[in-house]
Amino acid sequence: MSKALSGSLSPHIGNLSCLREINLINNTIQGEIPREFGRLLRLEALLLSNNSLVGKIPANLSYCSGLTVLTLGCNKLEGIIPFEFVALYKLKRLALHRNNLTGGIPPFLGNLTSLKTVSLAGNSFGGNIPDSLGQLKELEALGISGNNLSGIIPPSIYNLSFLAIFS
Repeated sequence: MSKALSGSLSPHIGNLSCLREINLINNTIQGEIPREFGRLLRLEALLLSNNSLVGKIPANLSYCSGLTVLTLGCNKLEGIIPFEFVALYKLKRLALHRNNLTGGIPPFLGNLTSLKTVSLAGNSFGGNIPDSLGQLKELEALGISGNNLSGIIPPSIYNLSFLAIFS
């Protein structure tokens, strides 16, 4: 929540084992996302969008297997979407837009069948749009514009009957 907070995130937040939600959107928080967030096993929502976070997305966020919302958009994060995120099978909303993420859109996202919103626009993803995204039968919004994608839109995307936003 916007409270004009600044500074960095303390690794000691990993000691707050009963946390279910962290909402620090719209602040000027800097530095990296501490790896200790992976110790928050009860975490259901991590909202850190619109800050100045840098570095890679910690792969061990995948230990937070109860995550339903992960929003890290509008930061300065780099690297790839960690493969370990395949374990986030309860994820409904994934927002990583407007960062400096590279690589391709990982095909394993198609295995996260609870996803309703995927926002990956404004990064430097290359390659093709994975055909596996067509497995996201609950998907309502898919934002992948402003990347370096090539190829065709996979025909499987046209079978997503709940898709209302596609950019």
